[in-house]
Amino acid sequence: MGAGASHRGALRHAAMRPQAVNRGCLAALRDPARTGQPVPARPASGRNPADGRAVMGAMKVATGRVLLVQEGRFRLLQDDGRALVLVLGTHAAIEPQDLPALLNRRVRVSWTQAPGLMAGEARDVEVT
Repeated sequence: MGAGASHRGALRHAAMRPQAVNRGCLAALRDPARTGQPVPARPASGRNPADGRAVMGAMKVATGRVLLVQEGRFRLLQDDGRALVLVLGTHAAIEPQDLPALLNRRVRVSWTQAPGLMAGEARDVEVT
């Protein structure tokens, strides 16, 4: 068995691994815009009609206590016990230097899920 045989065997095994599949091509096949199927309009409720999941950018409201503050970011412990990490938006009514005064205070936050971020973007923060 020569060196060429082992090389062909390695290529065959690489082609059988899932990592060898081009994920970009698979995503393009599933994209309705590329397949010619009509893309459903998103209703004002902020839910995707196809699967019912929340749409990025839909305005949400959360109430709770501010647990942590760091620069323009803060963590909100919601009334139902879930924690939410938020980044103060550029168009918010308060400035990042105002956040430490909200520590351990009860607030109501209007926010959206920012694309590309794990944290939400706080649009409006008011003390309740």
